[in-house]
Amino acid sequence: MAFCTLTLSRLFHGFNCRSRSSIFRLGFASNWYSLGAFLAGVVLLSLVMFVPVLEKLFSVTPLSAGQIGIVYGLAVIPTAIIQLVKVIKENRK
Repeated sequence: MAFCTLTLSRLFHGFNCRSRSSIFRLGFASNWYSLGAFLAGVVLLSLVMFVPVLEKLFSVTPLSAGQIGIVYGLAVIPTAIIQLVKVIKENRK
């Protein structure tokens, strides 16, 4: 779970690094390369987590649906906080 959470949170953090403006002001579709990199990272992480040969190679154990939900929730929290702070700063100006 720690491996998945850290990897996924780094992928989400890429959206924070795009600009000083919030993702809501920029729009998700304004940088297709960023979205492609995020998608590629999620696909690669999923392969490591769900393909038996790669599970053994990376020494990971299968996660339950509840654990996957926890991983996604914990991974998105830092990005949500940073984006919220950016929105608040934008509205103060």
